[in-house]
Amino acid sequence: MPRTPSEDRQPALSARRAALLKARESKRPSRHGLRAGTSTADRSLDGSGFPRLLTETLRRARTADSLTGALEQLFTLSGHVSGAISRSALTGQERTALEVLSKEVDGRDEPAFTGFLGITETGRTVVATPQRPRTEHHDRLLGVAKRIPWTVAQLEEYTKAFEPVRAAEAYEAETCRR
Repeated sequence: MPRTPSEDRQPALSARRAALLKARESKRPSRHGLRAGTSTADRSLDGSGFPRLLTETLRRARTADSLTGALEQLFTLSGHVSGAISRSALTGQERTALEVLSKEVDGRDEPAFTGFLGITETGRTVVATPQRPRTEHHDRLLGVAKRIPWTVAQLEEYTKAFEPVRAAEAYEAETCRR
């Protein structure tokens, strides 16, 4: 029995059914004939969420009166997380540097090295040390909160204080390789 043209037409979908069909579609680019990594984001944050929190934290750390105040802002992400979490992510170099920099120093000495205190796009606090004056390639720096001048005396103290840390890290690396 032949069909009439009106029977071939699909009934119009309601808005609700159309939304359900769209939601059921696969998000994988290969399902739509696209190469992986070429799809665009289906929504943008428009300056909200975590990127906005990091930007606000960086702004507050820059306006802090002291190194301690800037560190507190960066470690706690402006009071949103516990500072212990960020402190545990510091490397041995960074922990040693903060110990040396937290001590009082004679302000008359000329700076021998200028480091910085910053934050990465992942929220990690970064301290530039004499051994690592720049961040590594996997740490994309969002911004610098403070420039930190180091005196010759601080550099010498850092070198002495870092030797046991370096030895412990070397021992740990050797133990892991066995």
